[in-house]
Amino acid sequence: MKLSELAQALATTPRNLRADFEIRALTTLDQAGPQDVSFVSGDKYLKGAAASRAGAILVGKALADAAPADTFPESAAVLTVDEPWAAVIHLLQSLHPDAGQPDFVAAVPSVEHLERPDGATVHSTALVDSSAQL
Repeated sequence: MKLSELAQALATTPRNLRADFEIRALTTLDQAGPQDVSFVSGDKYLKGAAASRAGAILVGKALADAAPADTFPESAAVLTVDEPWAAVIHLLQSLHPDAGQPDFVAAVPSVEHLERPDGATVHSTALVDSSAQL
């Protein structure tokens, strides 16, 4: 998959996009190389982003906007997205289409909102793996 295809699917315009960038893998900031994509999911990973050799880095817009200018290497394409975890999932599914979907089931399929007597709540979009014991 080309990085330009990922950017189009995520509706983002990367900084430093190379037209020929073919994504090899999604990996951690410290393990990534020039053909890999990595991601920053929180403030504590910003220092790792600056030192990364990743060819491309996915980052949430709010985090990217708040980060110092020298956070991301000039050599890396930076893809800013609204939902970084959704972008990571999209990339993984694109790179591994035969891996299948996780065997998740809806925890509360027939109610909009469930509140327990102790005040804890379960949102209607919550998912629980079928192997979980409730």
